[in-house]
Amino acid sequence: MFLERLAIGFAAIEDSKAVILLWNSAASRRNNAPFMSAPPEPLPRLSLAATCLGHAIVFGAAATALPWRSGTTFAITLTLLAVLHVATGVTALLRRPLWLIWVWRALSVASGLAFVIVGWSMA
Repeated sequence: MFLERLAIGFAAIEDSKAVILLWNSAASRRNNAPFMSAPPEPLPRLSLAATCLGHAIVFGAAATALPWRSGTTFAITLTLLAVLHVATGVTALLRRPLWLIWVWRALSVASGLAFVIVGWSMA
């Protein structure tokens, strides 16, 4: 897809005063706008909510059962991930795109940090 956009190049459109060059991408063919200013695709809703709520159940169960005692870094990390998964799933169901973007970003950052922290503690 990227190579297709890159290989297409420019399309020249002649105007009475000058030659205007437009990027010949799918977005510019649709609405004569640059590719980056095209309206974003709608965010997933039901599939994202089901996946996030399913992961929240798994992370919540792991946070309560696996550490064998409460208050460990592992339990706190998994509890945070479970809460962020619930927040992402509920926000997806509420159809709040701006909230969903921010909660999903927070979940992504927390998941990456959890991966690094848990991986570092096992090494």
